[in-house]
Amino acid sequence: MASSNNDIQLVEHSVLQTTFSVDANEHSNLQNQPVPSDRINHLKWIATAPTSVKNYFFSLEFSTIVGIGLALLTVLVTVIGVPILYSFKSKEIATSSGITLRWNTKARTIIGISGEAGASADQVSKPLGLKFESPNTLYIADYQNNRVQKWQIDATNGTTVAGQADASIGNAANLFHYPAYFVLDPNDNIYVSDRYNFRVQLWAKGASSGQTIAGTGVAGIGADQLNNPWGIALDYNASIIYIADCYNNRVMKYKLGETNGTLVAGGNGQGTTNKQLFYPTGLYFDLSTNSIVIANWGGNNIVQWMLGDDHWTILAGDFNGVIGSTSTLLNGPYDMVFDYMKNLYVADTGNQRVQLFIKGQMNGTTIAGSTGTQGNTHSLLYNPYSLALDDQLNLYIADTFNNRIQRYSRY
Repeated sequence: MASSNNDIQLVEHSVLQTTFSVDANEHSNLQNQPVPSDRINHLKWIATAPTSVKNYFFSLEFSTIVGIGLALLTVLVTVIGVPILYSFKSKEIATSSGITLRWNTKARTIIGISGEAGASADQVSKPLGLKFESPNTLYIADYQNNRVQKWQIDATNGTTVAGQADASIGNAANLFHYPAYFVLDPNDNIYVSDRYNFRVQLWAKGASSGQTIAGTGVAGIGADQLNNPWGIALDYNASIIYIADCYNNRVMKYKLGETNGTLVAGGNGQGTTNKQLFYPTGLYFDLSTNSIVIANWGGNNIVQWMLGDDHWTILAGDFNGVIGSTSTLLNGPYDMVFDYMKNLYVADTGNQRVQLFIKGQMNGTTIAGSTGTQGNTHSLLYNPYSLALDDQLNLYIADTFNNRIQRYSRY
């Protein structure tokens, strides 16, 4: 069955399955156990003994305690500490090209303040789309701050490159109303899906306002209209932009400079057949196969649509839109990215995890987050909406409801 949400608002996803693990600190409960009666009598006897006897027994007690403590420490380090240490490492995943992929499962927050939404230069509010300009420069669709931020990796503050730094909202050329996604061209011009203004804006590098290149500002189903545009993909050499026209359940192609678009995927009503789309969100253009890859959010799958065909083929998730949390199923995936080997990484948003699908495989491996468990620790996620890879295949995740960007380092 398809995802049960009728709207694709930024809402908390339902948890299909919750996984529990034993807390390493549970051994502290032993401290609350009652003291045996013979131990109490022993202590009373010492308390009433002569001073010389007291000193003797207290020295024995101290040495005994130290010995027991060292023994317990050894046990705790061996039994508890070592597994915890190694639990921060993911299992190795071998690819068909012989490359081994593995990431730390404990992330580092590189942007934002965990759990705190804000509009200051060191904060983000419900971050969505992520793209690298260069290995050390990350762009972020700062959704509820109505801006796109440029951030040097390890910097403390970001710089506003589209929209207004003070999070102003509106429909003027220099404003956004919830920018969800964007792409960069080779000249660092930014193409932004301005979601609730029902348009796509082009912000030239260094510009103080944008130019509408698709949409009219009014939601509709016409060739010149959009309804909640989300993902964007660019074929720069052909001057073509592809737009996931989310609420119209279709993908549109616009030639830059033209006001009317052409339908290239979907457009057959909302549904889960392979000729339909169900709230398409993330989008990727694959020049080598002349196809688009779509995060089909409501269909709980990732699909590939060859340009010129009338149907898609499945890449990840269930063909019929079944929702789930097993290694072959997805729950409302919003975005995906490929590495240079064409392995697929999916923001499995409703399952609170990122799944890696080795090229040609339908069985995924969790490389970030914990299936069905949301949280704000270094190893958990809270509705991850987007992701990006740097040139070393370190993984960056828009941990949207935690208002932060997490880095999972490859090792």
